[in-house]
Amino acid sequence: ESAIQTGLKNTAFSARFQKLGEHPLVYVDGAHNLEGAQGLAHTLEQFLGKKVLLIGMMADKDDGHALGAVCRPADAVICVPV
Repeated sequence: ESAIQTGLKNTAFSARFQKLGEHPLVYVDGAHNLEGAQGLAHTLEQFLGKKVLLIGMMADKDDGHALGAVCRPADAVICVPV
């Protein structure tokens, strides 16, 4: 049980609402499907004020639904090619 607790405490999920910078405040998240985008949207609504999203998605992802979910709480959205 102790080893499991230590392992979980030391586990990191890179690119899952990972803070990259402080000034300006920058986060990166690898949400690439509807469920991930909905979770990210919820996190954005709960924890951040003004939000400018920079989004790039691969062509094989469900971009329509994911973008609809994650863009809802955004103040501005910039889409870029991957």
